[in-house]
Amino acid sequence: MEALQTLDFAIEAIEAMKFPVEPKKRGRKPDLALQDFIFRLHGIYIYRTGRDPLEGVYRNAISDRYEGRFVRLAEYILGQFVPDLAITNASIGEHVRRTIGDRS
Repeated sequence: MEALQTLDFAIEAIEAMKFPVEPKKRGRKPDLALQDFIFRLHGIYIYRTGRDPLEGVYRNAISDRYEGRFVRLAEYILGQFVPDLAITNASIGEHVRRTIGDRS
């Protein structure tokens, strides 16, 4: 009888706790500020040039760098205005890909 009471108590305690329904995602959390920057720059780029920002954006397997006008623009702006962040070309390219590219 005591075992059933303990089991009932355990069940009630578990039901009272709010466990997440979905499992936690693995990996790094996205940098929302950088994603927002890329998304806003994307809109400005389209407005000013009339071109698709992803036009010419690709990862060069030889140099292991992202290339294209939009990536160069983002790299330049970030390098000039927030050099302390030291954001790499790979990080910018991946954020472009995730925010407006094939994984958006």
